[in-house]
Amino acid sequence: MFNQEVKTTFATNNNRWDSQITFSPKDVSIMLNIPLSTITKMCRDRELEVFKIGRHYRIKRKDIFNYIEKKFDESIII
Repeated sequence: MFNQEVKTTFATNNNRWDSQITFSPKDVSIMLNIPLSTITKMCRDRELEVFKIGRHYRIKRKDIFNYIEKKFDESIII
């Protein structure tokens, strides 16, 4: 269930990100509709897991999903 949910979380009508397992900070910024500077700060502060390939930073789909789930769970008010 979890793996299927991770796979479909960022599904789009035009299949732009459907087959990707890693994303650039710019992609994540567009996906989450928040400024690139915020994503960069989240990566720098290690709120969001990031790794480097050459000179390019990448964020795994699973890590984005986990971050969103964590923030969602933290924001629930009873």
